[in-house]
Amino acid sequence: MKPIFIILVALSLILSCGEAQTKTQQNETQGSNEVASEGDVLPSADYSSLLQNYACDMDMAEVARAMGVPESSIGIPDYAKKPGFDAEGRCIFYIKGFGEIRGEEGSSISWSSNVGMTLAEIQSNIETYQKNQKEMPENLQKMTGMSIELAETGDTYLAFQKKHGRMLILNANYGGMVLSFGTVNANTNRTPEQQEALIGKMTQLANYLLKKHRK
Repeated sequence: MKPIFIILVALSLILSCGEAQTKTQQNETQGSNEVASEGDVLPSADYSSLLQNYACDMDMAEVARAMGVPESSIGIPDYAKKPGFDAEGRCIFYIKGFGEIRGEEGSSISWSSNVGMTLAEIQSNIETYQKNQKEMPENLQKMTGMSIELAETGDTYLAFQKKHGRMLILNANYGGMVLSFGTVNANTNRTPEQQEALIGKMTQLANYLLKKHRK
C-alpha cells in the first residue's frame, strides 16, 4: 500500500503546483491589462530625482551619448554662458544637424521638471491625450501634432506637442518634465524632415533620462 500512497501524494502535489502556476499567470495577465487600461494611474518606479526639483546633471558628452549623436554636435548657447545667467534647474544645450536658429550655431534644446501642474492635472492631461488619440481623426491628429505613448520603462508617458516644439514626460505619481526643441518657422532653416528626426532624438533622450533616474 505504501507505494500507492506515495504515488497519490506525488500526484496531488503536482496538481497543486499546476493550479498555483495557472493562477499566478492569470494574475500577471490581469495586472498587465490593468496597466494598459486607459485612465489608470500606472504603478511606478521612483523618479523623484528627475520629475521633482530636477537639477541638470549632464554635460555635453552625456547628452551626445543619450541622443546618439557625435559629441561635436552638442554645445552650450552663448547666452547660457553669460555671468549671472540662471538656468532655473534647466538643462540648456544646442544641437547641430537639425536646422539652425538665426544667429546661433544650432537648434536650442532644453529640459526642466518645472511643468506647473499638480499630480491630478498631470493625470487629467494623460487621459485627455489618450482620449484624443483614440477618438480624433488621423488628419486632425497630424494638424495638432499631439500624441502620447508609453515610455520604454512602461510606467510613464511621453506626450508630444510637435507643433509647439515640446514633449512632456508625464507620471501621475511623481510629476512631469517638459523638453523643448523648437518649431519649424521663419527664424529657422529646419525642414519638416529634420523636425521629425529631432523629435526622434528627443524621444531617445527622454527614455534615457527615465532609465537613468529610475530607482
